[in-house]
Amino acid sequence: MLKIRQSIFHVGQMLAHFIIVVCLWTFICHFSGINAALLPTPEQVGNALVELCRGGILLNDVSWSVRRAGFGLIIGGTTGLLMGLLTGRIKSLNWLFTPVFNGFRAMPPVAIVPLVVVWAGLGEPAKVFITSWAAFFPVWLNTHAGVTSVDKVLIWAARSLGAKGVRLLFAITLPASLPQILIGFRLAISSVLICVIVAEMTGAYVGLGYRLNSAYLVFRVDRMLACLVVLALLGIVSDRLFVKMTNRVFPWIRLTHESR
Repeated sequence: MLKIRQSIFHVGQMLAHFIIVVCLWTFICHFSGINAALLPTPEQVGNALVELCRGGILLNDVSWSVRRAGFGLIIGGTTGLLMGLLTGRIKSLNWLFTPVFNGFRAMPPVAIVPLVVVWAGLGEPAKVFITSWAAFFPVWLNTHAGVTSVDKVLIWAARSLGAKGVRLLFAITLPASLPQILIGFRLAISSVLICVIVAEMTGAYVGLGYRLNSAYLVFRVDRMLACLVVLALLGIVSDRLFVKMTNRVFPWIRLTHESR
């Protein structure tokens, strides 16, 4: 019963937010004097959204964008997790790789897009590389921070009981640093969604980024806003699914939707 009430509360909260945004948007459109071609009304954007949904165009774009983002999250997240564990536990690797990673981390993922296009072209490998790059650094940084902040007393106690190597990693280090690792993956989801749109805008024939850029070229602001609305919904849904999955698999951690 409590879960049903919580679900109803969350749905009502989201509906209230939606109504507030639509009302403010409508008020600005009608009373600000801005040209309707530059700022379409919610009704016009809704019509554009329905137009894109016909024939499965929008569904096809979303599926391609999600697929590219998913590959990047898996590849970049896995690599970031492994490197975070290594740099957090092995001093020599920490000394060798951490300054390099911090240097690359200062570069926005969007900034490497032109270089990746020059080196790898406009195919799928380039897009997966860009999204993997975006996912790597949040996961690596949070994993590294989580591993290095594990209580030394726990490690000493485990070693005194004979735990070492892989057993120490899975019994002590990973469980203790898991909350920060999950936060890294949660941050990586939003970074990947941003970068997949940019990658698709630079050279693609399908995807939300391609659809957004196509609408820009023909000055269809209503379609541009429709694509942005879909992207926002995609971000909300992916974050909530990640939180629900995490809370179900790791019930002792309890991520919340409001902590983002």
